[in-house]
Amino acid sequence: MADSRTSPNSDRPQIIRVAVGSKNPCKIEAVRKAFREILDRGANDGNSDNVTASSRSVVKLEISAFDVPSGVPDQPFGDPETRQGAMNRAQAAFNAAIEAAGDDFSQYPDFAVGLEGGLEKH
Repeated sequence: MADSRTSPNSDRPQIIRVAVGSKNPCKIEAVRKAFREILDRGANDGNSDNVTASSRSVVKLEISAFDVPSGVPDQPFGDPETRQGAMNRAQAAFNAAIEAAGDDFSQYPDFAVGLEGGLEKH
């Protein structure tokens, strides 16, 4: 079976799969916007290693959301705890995406993102 991630020079769009460690619509949209901005910037800054022409037509972004635990308290306190929660969510989202894909390696995520909000005392 051919990998669905084709070369940017192909007539078919390249697919970038992102696993997000949250089902929160605001977090999913933030990830979508961040990746789209990076892809669009790559298309317009002369760096054609990753995208060409219009990245919207060349690169297709597929985002999968997974309800995964952060492994930290519901309200993390401090940067280290907040960062650890985000890293845990990213790893758990990656693992969940791989489990969902099964033996279809072409469906494995290229990136995994975890977002965690926390408090900091100043």
